[in-house]
Amino acid sequence: MFSQISTIFDTFWSPRFWFGETNLSWTDFEAVNTSTYELVYPIPIAILLLITRGLVNDFVFKKLGEAFGFNRNARGNSAATKELENLLNKDKNVNKDVIIRKAIESGMTERQAERWIKRRVKQDKPTKSEKLMETTWRAVYYAGTCWYGMSILYKKQWLWDTRYCWYDYPHHHVEDDVRRFYMVQLTYYWFLTCSQIYGDSTKKRSDFWEMLLHHIATISLICFSWVLNMVRAGMLVLVIHDIADLLLEIAKMCKYSNYQKACNVMFAIFVFTWIYTRLYIYPKYVVYTTVYESAEIVGIAPVYYVMNAFMILLLVLHVIWTFYIIKALKKALKGSGNIEKDERSDDDSD
Repeated sequence: MFSQISTIFDTFWSPRFWFGETNLSWTDFEAVNTSTYELVYPIPIAILLLITRGLVNDFVFKKLGEAFGFNRNARGNSAATKELENLLNKDKNVNKDVIIRKAIESGMTERQAERWIKRRVKQDKPTKSEKLMETTWRAVYYAGTCWYGMSILYKKQWLWDTRYCWYDYPHHHVEDDVRRFYMVQLTYYWFLTCSQIYGDSTKKRSDFWEMLLHHIATISLICFSWVLNMVRAGMLVLVIHDIADLLLEIAKMCKYSNYQKACNVMFAIFVFTWIYTRLYIYPKYVVYTTVYESAEIVGIAPVYYVMNAFMILLLVLHVIWTFYIIKALKKALKGSGNIEKDERSDDDSD
């Protein structure tokens, strides 16, 4: 078994896989100021952030939500309801018939038991204050990364001419501001992945697997581009993605704060920005440079196909999500004219 693992490891790190028929070798990367080990640090930081967010949510934001009138309905203090709560705490997936039978034994009627189950299910869903809290911290993050990313990019020649992503490759010095931006983004996407898998409310989304696939593809691209020092192209991908995400989170903040007209305006701006950045700028300039310009200037190796497979996967996901966005827009135009919910969510109407 260990020999097989060693063979896979040697094959993965072989110059033939990474450089193919190009004139490059690992010696060309000796002077590059990036290290593969740096990719490990964001993982424990992301886990620590996940734990910290959970504690802050429970002990700070939920209290603030209650203070502003967003508290949940009471679950009941009777002996019967307490017994049912204990039953659910022991087994979250307990059968509905078992709950009803236990409720009847505790003195409730079948109708009372069914009503209690409905209320209890509703109480387990995120409240408006929880949704507002979730989307607010994401908006703050995207605002910060958009500003920081654009402040880095606008001074770079390779923003205005993408061929400079590959001239003199791989001998590109990675500046400290680019390094910080890259590591923060990698930490964030590890955090999103852990959050989605371990109990985050995004599990209620109908596009749970698409979103998880998006996070994995993005992490893979960040890691591959860091190892290969294709950080210039990676910066373009990350900043382009953050712009539309910021506008979507602001639109959600308006909705959960009951500013519906502001939500409609922000959503319209978001739709235009999404289509322009994700379906025009991204394929025309970013995918084009990684697929065609890199092959023309640097050459083609097996890892080239792996990188571009992830790039195209992101584009496919953009097309799928555009369908959801257009669906939400059409529904609003046919109905009240208001954006009522994110169509990617199974339940986002509260």
